[in-house]
Amino acid sequence: MSSDNGRPFDILDETTFDLIVVGTSLASCMLSGAASLLGKKVLHLDYAERYGGEHSTLTLGEVEEFAGASSTSPSLAFSRVSMRPAQVPQEIAARKYGYHLDVHPVLLFARSPTTRALAQSGVSRYLDFRIVPEEWVHVEGSGFERVPSKKENVFASKSLSLIEKRILMRVLTAAVDFDPLAVGLTPPPSDPTQRVDGASPLQAPVGEGNPPFSEYLTQQKATRPLIRHSLLEAATLTTSVDAISTHAALSRIQARLHSRGRFSQSGIVGSDVATLIAPIGGAADFPQAFSRLAAINGATFMLDTLPTALEVDPTGEQPVRLTLPSGQVVTAPLLSLEAVDLLPAPQEATCAPGRFRALCANALRPVATQQSHMHRAMIVADQPFSALFAPAVGSSEADDTAAISYEAPMDEGHMVRLVTIPAGDRPIAVLQTGQATLSSPADKYVYYISRQAPEDETISPEADLQDALSCIFHFEDLATSPAPAGRVAPLMAIFYRHSSATHDIQADGSPFVPGLAGQVALVDNSAGATHFCSEGSLVSANRAFYALFPDAPEGSFLRPELENVDIETLSAVRAEVMEQEAQDSRDAAAAAAAASTPDEQEGNPEQGQE
Repeated sequence: MSSDNGRPFDILDETTFDLIVVGTSLASCMLSGAASLLGKKVLHLDYAERYGGEHSTLTLGEVEEFAGASSTSPSLAFSRVSMRPAQVPQEIAARKYGYHLDVHPVLLFARSPTTRALAQSGVSRYLDFRIVPEEWVHVEGSGFERVPSKKENVFASKSLSLIEKRILMRVLTAAVDFDPLAVGLTPPPSDPTQRVDGASPLQAPVGEGNPPFSEYLTQQKATRPLIRHSLLEAATLTTSVDAISTHAALSRIQARLHSRGRFSQSGIVGSDVATLIAPIGGAADFPQAFSRLAAINGATFMLDTLPTALEVDPTGEQPVRLTLPSGQVVTAPLLSLEAVDLLPAPQEATCAPGRFRALCANALRPVATQQSHMHRAMIVADQPFSALFAPAVGSSEADDTAAISYEAPMDEGHMVRLVTIPAGDRPIAVLQTGQATLSSPADKYVYYISRQAPEDETISPEADLQDALSCIFHFEDLATSPAPAGRVAPLMAIFYRHSSATHDIQADGSPFVPGLAGQVALVDNSAGATHFCSEGSLVSANRAFYALFPDAPEGSFLRPELENVDIETLSAVRAEVMEQEAQDSRDAAAAAAAASTPDEQEGNPEQGQE
């Protein structure tokens, strides 16, 4: 017996498990790893042929399939895909194995709950990172300016008045020693592994006592669009100051300031102030690393496996019954699904994600779905972002009137850059990578684009992004309209819509039919109000973990060293962590006070990887 592609079906030696996880996005793999560390027997399967789901990393051949046929989409999360030109250009196809393109790139603050989880679980040993030494924001009429990460960035701005610089400094300073209680906010748990709700400060939602960041800025008299929608949206990596809460925004600025210089890479200018890190090898390395953790601890993995039947009976001894393509029936008391697998799917009859959604809908009858949408793009070019500053870059005759003074680095292939374009009330984030993260060969560069989708669903991702990106890219036909100086000409561009889903919760705590509380969990991979940098996967996996395993010791989520530890020891470990965080806050405050010193951070022996 074999599958549609001729591959023999895998036959399992065991068919009874403690937990069945469907989907291999980052949140699902975090949950699988945490459950395996707890000693649970886990079956983890995916109908796709590759790890990653929403966080898939694609080869050029897979990109063509992704753009050309919905049946090859790694997830229902992606739709309305278009590619220009329709075929991969020969210049790119000649080295097709040199490209690894992310459909949903991931950035992390160097000091954040996710990086802490990577370290404490041991998963960091399977990953490598590249710092993001340059962050820019486009200022209408003035060009590009540095995103403020230290005092010099603020006072070097030619677009802000002295009063505005002081206002901006007041907001940044307030974030250094941010205390939620001081501004009347309800603080989330300081430890993201607490069972309360797993809330990360970087993801705190708007609610009572936690207003939108825009309201806080008005109170601080930061009303000018340049401050609100340019510098601070760039600093918080949010889609809008109206979309992010005050608590989350100040926490992200604080994380940025605390992350400065935590990763040091020799030979790269800007290492001492870099706050963000990008994975080398692509976003899919994150879920694969957590999958490896799960496999080492006994989990069973099956890719390219589309179940043919799903039954959930809350009254049964083994409530979850899943029929595999081989005909085997696997059972478990607990099941984890991905929220995107319940999105509407017009192509249900042909694509694997749609067919699985039909199984879930019939067995679970989920209630109303809440959706959010992003417009994204992957662009391949032969010019880096520094081409925008030509001919002044590296020239002895630099234009004194330019908004910035910039000299291109010697090795562009090792640069990773993040650029924010305000673009009205829906800012755009542009992430430039290349050989540094193995995204492309040495002489090519990959740009990842992200923007919150408009309410008007008739506007395509391509139309929505092209006009707004005119300050960087020249999208016209190069044969008839050569790219002007200071613009990057794309060789290939893929545009698409990225949808995220959450679900209303029944009174019994279940998002499905009554009676399934504690037996079926949904992981929500929504990026929330961010472009690339999000703690959403960690938060979602943590909530699902404690919902499915309510008897798990507090703090045991992705903490192998805490297995079988008594409460006294656990409390001592938590106190040590909190003391270290307090010391980090004091160190960051001291660094901020000394930020105006020219030799800041030079020779700092404490810089290094977390």
